[in-house]
Amino acid sequence: MPIFVERRWWGLLGLEDHVNERKWSKAKLDALQAAAEIFSASEIRARSENALYSVWEEENEKFTPLAAYGQHSKAYLSLTTTPGEPTLTTSALAVGHTLVIDDLSSTQYLSPRSAALLPFRSAMAPYRS
Repeated sequence: MPIFVERRWWGLLGLEDHVNERKWSKAKLDALQAAAEIFSASEIRARSENALYSVWEEENEKFTPLAAYGQHSKAYLSLTTTPGEPTLTTSALAVGHTLVIDDLSSTQYLSPRSAALLPFRSAMAPYRS
């Protein structure tokens, strides 16, 4: 399913079944279209705010920044961590729920080194099981 952002192609939402051929019902195609529209809306909103997209690398147990928007995008994209260093991502995975942190400088969920690099005081780390 194509994803368009501001009338420009942005990406693709795809699902594959390498074992069975699948015929998609209209309801399932409509659900995929709705998901693509949610991605589009999220991207549009992220571009108007400060936002960071990252991917969790299970094998290396770290996050890698993918894209950033807003006035702090350079700071977001320059973030690096060392193995075992607490990050918002590792902390959300460890506790099993979304974290909302009012003061990054005094939290157990983020290393003081990383907190000092971030140009904001509060953050949210989403969790999905």
